[in-house]
Amino acid sequence: MKSRSKSILLLLGLCAISVVAMSVRRVYLRHAGVSGYNVTASMANRMIWPELRLPAGASDVSYYVDFGRVEAEFAISGESLVEWCRSNGWTCEPIDSQRPYFEPWVLPGDSRSVANGYRFFPPDGDGIYDADRSRACFWVSNFP
Repeated sequence: MKSRSKSILLLLGLCAISVVAMSVRRVYLRHAGVSGYNVTASMANRMIWPELRLPAGASDVSYYVDFGRVEAEFAISGESLVEWCRSNGWTCEPIDSQRPYFEPWVLPGDSRSVANGYRFFPPDGDGIYDADRSRACFWVSNFP
């Protein structure tokens, strides 16, 4: 009987260690920063903050996430982007003048300008959609 009790205690201890290790890993990754390049939306959504998760129609995703910011750049159709913005309650408006495509902090910059597309506004961030290339990007920061 004592052997069985020891086995159960050992198993419970290992389960507790596993739960703690997963929690520590999640906290570490949020603070250390993680990135991915040319991944699927479902892979990126494992790391992107829940309120910013990409729609299933997004592809060829590059992202950077840490405790204070998210940057993402991805391929998507204009209709899917507008629907994604609406479903999240974000303003999405047609571009009325030429704008820079992407000026991120961490991901590689893109010096091209966008004259045909949308600008959208996730909370505490900014995004742009280039209709000619069917690509979107956004950044969000919880720093003032």
